[in-house]
Order: sequence, then C-alpha cells, then structure tokens
Amino acid sequence: MMRFSLLTTLFFILLGTHDLFAQNCNDGELNGSEFRQDCGEECVPCINLLYQGTYSDQNELELFLTLPDYLWSEEEAALGYYYTFSGSFEQLCYDFATCQVFTIVPGSNDFIAEVSKFNPDNELVGYGRLVVTSLCLSCLGPAALDSLGANRCDINLPPDSSFQVLANAVPTVEDKYMLRLDLKNGTPPFRIQDTTYQMFYDDEIYDSIYYLGAFPNTHTLDLMVFDAKGCEVPLYDLHSTYTSPLDTTATDTMMVDTTMIDTTTSLHQINTTAS
Repeated sequence: MMRFSLLTTLFFILLGTHDLFAQNCNDGELNGSEFRQDCGEECVPCINLLYQGTYSDQNELELFLTLPDYLWSEEEAALGYYYTFSGSFEQLCYDFATCQVFTIVPGSNDFIAEVSKFNPDNELVGYGRLVVTSLCLSCLGPAALDSLGANRCDINLPPDSSFQVLANAVPTVEDKYMLRLDLKNGTPPFRIQDTTYQMFYDDEIYDSIYYLGAFPNTHTLDLMVFDAKGCEVPLYDLHSTYTSPLDTTATDTMMVDTTMIDTTTSLHQINTTAS
C-alpha cells in the first residue's frame, strides 16, 4: 500500500511538472516547443506582421505595418473574429483597414508591436510579436547601409564561406504551415523581405534556426533573406510542401527600394506616435 501511495504521488508530481512546463505560452519567452515566442506547436498559431520604414531628416522612423492580407478573412470577421495590437501602441482591428497602421518612432526608440487574434468567445487563437530596433537596417537607404558596411557582400564575405539559407515547410494546425529557415555562414542580424509586398517580416534575427509564419496552405511566397554584411539569398515559390534545394547561396547585394509607399488612399492612418 505504501508503494502504491508513493507511485501515485510521483505520478501526480510528474503530471504537475508537465502542466507547469506546458504553461509557457504567455511568459514572453521562447521556450518549450514553441516555434516563435509564445506561439506555435502547443501554443496558439503564430502571426506575422509586415512592415516598411524610412528615416526622416529628423532621424525619426516613419513606420507602416500591416497584417498580411492573406491572413484576413471576411468570413471570420462576420462571425466575430478580431485582432488587437498592443506594445508601443494599442489598436482594435475589426476590419482589414484598421489592421494597417502608420506611426512615427523617435530615432532613439525601439518599436514593439504585438498582434493577437481572438475568436467570437474572446479566446486567444493567434499571436505574434514584432520588434523594430532604433537601428532598423531594413529601413535604411543604400548610402546609410554603405556607411555601416552592410551593403557590399562581395567585399565583406570571407572567400572561404558563403551565406546559405535552407527552407523547409512545417505543417501546423488549421491548414497552415510555417517555414523553418536554416541560416548558415551568414553574419547576424538577418533580415527577411517579402518581395511580393516589398516589405519586411523581421529585421533582428540572431538565431541560426528561425521559423517564419504561419501561412495558409494555399499561400505561396517569394522571399529575400539578407545578412548584416549585405549578402542576400532569394527563395522563390515557397509553399506548404516546400523542401529547399542545397544551392540557395548568397549573391552580391542588390539595391532594395525602401521608399515609403503611398498611404493617401490605401491605408488607414491614425496618429500613433510611438513612445
């Protein structure tokens, strides 16, 4: 009887430990089996934001960010699904226009945007986090990148190495997939641009393994991945069953157009000066 009691106690201790480690989906850390911070695997699906920025003459970052249109569903909106933005600003996103934000960030400040998706019962069903630091490489023009030594791959890259990116699709829940990016030999931080939208997903990637997504299974995309020295790797026609070839190596850098797009007609503008 005593042995049974000890085994039973041990079982419940282990069960409690498992529950403790399973409750890591809202701790602000990348841990457990998560793909990204507090999302993926046992946590809610991950959400990407797209952004584009330029620096003004006053060294203020003029930043536009948006929920990708491939994540917006009018059918879900009619049922009562909605998004919220938090972090450096707060915004309720009840239609696609309000999922697009233009803001001005003082030059010495970092910008944080957290996006959360809720179902009609106000339950969290998706989460994502974007950090744009005060030195946003993807927001700089060619001259500024040159001054930082971040625009000449052919000079900066050692001759015995080459920047390589391997991408593989990883199925997730709800007919979605993520891309597992294996970043080899490049110099962090890495940047990921969606060349269809001419906007960026992330600007500060330091890990050699990075998960991008989630994307609907019906969505294909073209990416350009940059390292800190200006080396770039193009990835074309990525989809839900994609497996990377082994020759996705860097080429000499190309000039990237970081001019802000026209926001007078297509975007919902609000006064959200970041603090």
